[in-house]
Parts: sequence; C-alpha cells; structure tokens
Amino acid sequence: MAHKNQTLLNREDMILLLKSIDSRLNSSATIVICGAAAGILAHNWERPTVDIDVLGSKPTVSEMSGILKQVAKDQRLGEDFVNDGPKGFSRYLTEDFKSRLLEIKGDFKNLNVYCLSKADLFVMKLASFRQQDLEDLSRMDLNINEREIVARSIDKISTFDPKTSMRMQYFLEEKNNERSCNPEMEKGRDCIPGPSGGRER
Repeated sequence: MAHKNQTLLNREDMILLLKSIDSRLNSSATIVICGAAAGILAHNWERPTVDIDVLGSKPTVSEMSGILKQVAKDQRLGEDFVNDGPKGFSRYLTEDFKSRLLEIKGDFKNLNVYCLSKADLFVMKLASFRQQDLEDLSRMDLNINEREIVARSIDKISTFDPKTSMRMQYFLEEKNNERSCNPEMEKGRDCIPGPSGGRER
C-alpha cells in the first residue's frame, strides 16, 4: 500500500521508523515483516519501498494504530506506512515458516522485529505475481534447501488454490528452461526449483 507523498524508504529509513515505534511502546511487541521491506532489511535488496508490510504482529497493527498514527504524523507519512494487508498470505507458507524467521537487530527496547526467510519471501512474491514481484523474483537466487521449501509450499498451495499453484509451477519451469539454455547463468548459482514431480531431491 502506498502512502501520501509516496516517500521512498531504504533500510536506514525503516530502522529509524521502527525505532520511533519502539520508543512509544510501553510493553513488548513483535512484528513479522514481509514484502519488499523484508527484502531490504534482511536480504540486502537495494531498491526502496513505500511501506512496511507486516505478515503478523502482537499486538495487531490495528491495536497499535495509535502509535503508528503518531509516527506517521511526525514523519509526514501516510497512516498506512505500516500495514498488515498481506496477512492472508501466511497460509501460502509451510507450517514451519516461523522457525526460519530472521531477527533484525536495531537496539530496540520493546519491539521484536523479524523478517521472512528468503525462501518464504520468494513464495509470497511468486504467489502475488504482480509486475514488481516478478522484478523482485529476478534478483533472488535460492540454494538447495530454499528450493525444497518453495517446492513444499507449492505442494501445500495446490490443496486449496490449485490455480495459483499451477501458475507458480509454470513460472519456475520457464525459469529453469531459461537457465538451461544459458549455461552462463548457472555458474556459481543454484537453480530455482522446478514444479512438483520434476524437482531435484
């Protein structure tokens, strides 16, 4: 979700915003960040973003709305600069995704900040499948373990959203075909997983 003035946020900007939220908390809180914000905070993406997408939090984003509005006003951002719009995508991840969360250190006192692992972020981007998601996917290389996580996620998705599962499998199959036709792309890099039934074990 974009906010007014479309302010672009880099990693330093987001850490400062999270510290501003932290300074207003009177008790412990936890947020799990996804989307481009997770890529920037945890996976060295260089592109900016306009908001911080949250997969889940405790207290909820709604329950923290008072604090978020204060920070938004102080920083001249839209009130939805932190939002939980993607929370429904949690069901697209395997049940053990929380064990792969990456903690973000920022000298926070009350705020615990976590980001999705690269494999789980890949799954969410692939399921969303917008143009920006496709651009983000192009910069994400996965190792063998991460490829297996993606494959397990696709298997799970096929049980409740077969259309999305098939689209994800088709995209990965096409990506593998592209790499097979261009050996230079393979040097020093792991392949992205193929569809169920055709992936490496």
